[in-house]
Amino acid sequence: MLVSLCIPTNGILEWVIPVLDSIYNQNIDNDLFEVVIADNGNNIDFYNGIKMYLDKFDNLIYKHTNATGFLNQIECFDMASGEFIKFINHRMPLINGALEKFINIARNYRSTKPIVFFTNGTMPSKKTLLEFTDFDNYISCIGYMSSWSGGTAIWRNDFKKEKLKAYNRLFPHIKYVLSNSTCNLYLVDNTKIFYHPKTDETKKGNYKLYQAFGLELPMIFLDIKKKNMLKQTTYKKVLKQIEKFLAIQYCELELEKKPCSYDLSDFTDYVSIFFNPHKIIIMAYIRYLKRKTMSSLKNILKV
Repeated sequence: MLVSLCIPTNGILEWVIPVLDSIYNQNIDNDLFEVVIADNGNNIDFYNGIKMYLDKFDNLIYKHTNATGFLNQIECFDMASGEFIKFINHRMPLINGALEKFINIARNYRSTKPIVFFTNGTMPSKKTLLEFTDFDNYISCIGYMSSWSGGTAIWRNDFKKEKLKAYNRLFPHIKYVLSNSTCNLYLVDNTKIFYHPKTDETKKGNYKLYQAFGLELPMIFLDIKKKNMLKQTTYKKVLKQIEKFLAIQYCELELEKKPCSYDLSDFTDYVSIFFNPHKIIIMAYIRYLKRKTMSSLKNILKV
């Protein structure tokens, strides 16, 4: 098997079915890839809905698991048998051509096995494929986006090597993105591979948002900096990106009151270790006021 598409899920049928359809509608030979679903939800309707796909496609693998939270990602990787394992977000269908891209990367790089990360076209560079020969430049490129599990890819052999080492429970995938500073080649694919349909955000996983991004993620980068894997300038660049992300989340979730599944408690306790919480709140309010002003101007122009 060349490619494994891994879909860890908590059993939201209306999310996963469009993802499966987006994969199988790409008309790729089923012998080239497999789809692996690890389900840690408690929704019997989910299995009933998936069963017709299991009956139809012999390269689809399903398992109900007791793996908690994001550790379900690792459970899903462990089930995979493909040479090249690609994480697939259970809420994001693939665009046409994405599966062919994964297969081509697996074919073209199976001998060298570089670290590969997919940005879904979010990098400002106009290049579609960025190549780096050193770890620091690679991290400088993807920065805090390395926390996005949807960008993760891992070679099966590398997964086996790292499997028994400890995982961060909030970002278990990240050691495959950040841990190898001795690789000869790092690839960042900057093309669009997913699209994000509007979904009910309250059905996402429940975890402490500010603990994850205000404390755990900065600690991961501090650890690799202490190991002399990152330059100080790159480390500071990533922290600024995380700070901006936290301000955006505070604006949208605390000020605009957008619905979410996150636990938003203990903002100051978690954020103050690496950041100035007052600065983040000010950044959030500035963003909030700008958005309110722009919204008001648009309403006036419509009249």
